Amino acid sequence: MSIARLKSLVIAVLVLINLFFATAIILNRVSGAAEQGRTIESLKTAMSASGLTFSDDAIRDVTVLDAYTTSQDAFAEAVIARTILGDCEPVQSDIGQKYAGTRGTASFNALGEFVIELTESYSPSGSSAERIAKKLLKSMGINTDAPVATVFGNTTVVVALCTWRGSQIFNCTVTFTFSGSELVRVEGRRPSDVSEAQGNSYISFSTAVLSFLRYDKAQEASSAVIASIDPGYRMNVSAFGDGLLTPGWLIVTDTGAFFANAITGEILRNDI
Repeated sequence: MSIARLKSLVIAVLVLINLFFATAIILNRVSGAAEQGRTIESLKTAMSASGLTFSDDAIRDVTVLDAYTTSQDAFAEAVIARTILGDCEPVQSDIGQKYAGTRGTASFNALGEFVIELTESYSPSGSSAERIAKKLLKSMGINTDAPVATVFGNTTVVVALCTWRGSQIFNCTVTFTFSGSELVRVEGRRPSDVSEAQGNSYISFSTAVLSFLRYDKAQEASSAVIASIDPGYRMNVSAFGDGLLTPGWLIVTDTGAFFANAITGEILRNDI
């Protein structure tokens, strides 16, 4: 057999192998999507029988996310403080870490919370409060959804929900307060020094929803409609600064928002 024919044969075999794997992947995706659709319909039937219905497109993603650990990060705190205060230095504090500069002070604690108070006039450049907040968040190294502004007379409050790898952290927000064009306060809670958590097992999406159904029916005022269910995280941090980005699902109903823990199956109200 000539070298040219051998090369052609090898190429043909490789093409067939790639075609086989591509077909298998497509079939698996189709099968997975069909199975997911059947699971969702079964859940809707079970919920409906218990007097709980779903709004249109309430379930958009049944992904089970992975857990991540967090810890206090002094370098990240310094970046946040200096983004807002400019030149500032750490100062002695009995509670957490504190920075002081000519613009004001910044305080951080082990729970991932921080407060920055500006005592000197500071008007960051930007065409709107949302754009200013977005620019500052990028410099601070904090990932969030798009900031949302609310105006109260001369005061504008901009709130951004923190994210990790594109998924929302339902109990972590950063808030910017403006008086006119001047930034007067920044506060919030955010994850830092994030790394993969090992050794966790997770419940399924359907188990989480059925756990919510049992929880909901045990309440004095149970829900009637589920508006949305989305995967994401809640951050839980100890007093020593070590924490966990716990995966789960945010279940929004006509009676409030609830978090279904994908590790323990626990259901709790999503109080920020």
